[in-house]
Amino acid sequence: MKQSPLVLGVSLAANVALLGVFVFVPAETKAPFKFTGLGTAATRTLTPAKVSPEAAGEGAVSASSWSHFQTDDLGSIIARLRAAGFPPDVLRVVINQRFKERQQALLLPQVSQPYWKNGVTKQADIKMTDELQQLERERSDTMKRLLGDEAMDDETRASFAQVYGNLPIDKIKGVSSIMNDYWAKITQARETAGGAFNPSDPQWTELYQQAQSSIAGLLTPAELADYNARTGPASSRLKQDLAGIDVTEAEFRALLPLYDAAGGSSPFPAGPQGTSVDKEQVASILGADRYAEYQQATRPEYQQLNNLVTRLDLPLTAAAQVAATQEDIQQRAMAVRTDRKLTADARTAQLAALAQEASARITSEIGARGLEGYRQSGGQWLNQLQPRPKPAAKSP
Repeated sequence: MKQSPLVLGVSLAANVALLGVFVFVPAETKAPFKFTGLGTAATRTLTPAKVSPEAAGEGAVSASSWSHFQTDDLGSIIARLRAAGFPPDVLRVVINQRFKERQQALLLPQVSQPYWKNGVTKQADIKMTDELQQLERERSDTMKRLLGDEAMDDETRASFAQVYGNLPIDKIKGVSSIMNDYWAKITQARETAGGAFNPSDPQWTELYQQAQSSIAGLLTPAELADYNARTGPASSRLKQDLAGIDVTEAEFRALLPLYDAAGGSSPFPAGPQGTSVDKEQVASILGADRYAEYQQATRPEYQQLNNLVTRLDLPLTAAAQVAATQEDIQQRAMAVRTDRKLTADARTAQLAALAQEASARITSEIGARGLEGYRQSGGQWLNQLQPRPKPAAKSP
């Protein structure tokens, strides 16, 4: 699962310490002051609003006393900060910090183990993952409950747009609730199975189809099609295969039905899917050059090479050239190895020459740094071109 829990925290003391001096500046002050260490809030200058008599009382900030914030009730803290005029980005930081320490407490047993021991068993790792996911769901629910529409910062809004497009907020909440329930069922099923997870197991597909049926009841056909184009199994497989290939949205949408037809109903992508897709249609959509990149991207035996080239910020055509060099040199090396007319020394010399040629050609495509990375990640065949030196004979 790709979810990665956001970092949040537990104690009031940490919340107050994080907000620092600006929380306790008298509300009547007119002078703006800056605060740092709060992500997007770090660049802002904040002038707390003067609290009106109507806002005074339980919700008002007592600027001269820490006791006003000495409570474990997060809702009260948020209400008092809001009454003091603090903006939503500060309120989000306070909520997030409350959960951060809870996450750190979950991770502490792992990081505090002696260095010579494996601190996490498989079962403990599964349990920790599930607890972190539950903590993230709780954080998200708390943020929505206390802040409503202000729960999302700009980054979160952009992330939502990636997933949900232009869906109205009530439908986003409905779809999100269904998918949260789906992942909760996945977690429960894993626990029942002792942590085992087989992507091809029909139960995962059945659970996903149940979620899809519920979502289809909330969305129009056009909205459902757009949502699945962004998040569905076929979309995930296609994005995986197009990594490093420059395509337009129109081309992506044109390729999607091919993947939808070829990928089956499993919600979990399992490696490159290009082998089962109509190649002629893909080529007609992408054109010759990008189709060559697509072929390289969807060859399972070259995934390590493709990943290396991507890390080097090079096009997949470079990976294709390295793959072509590998096939050429290996074929020629096989001919040398099977040529019975060659002496052992001649065979060794020719293989050494092929090794030098291969290194030079690959260096020209991905550079010296890339060559070293390739030797360690998918290019072990280079080291096999030259036979290992025989051990020196022991002196009598």
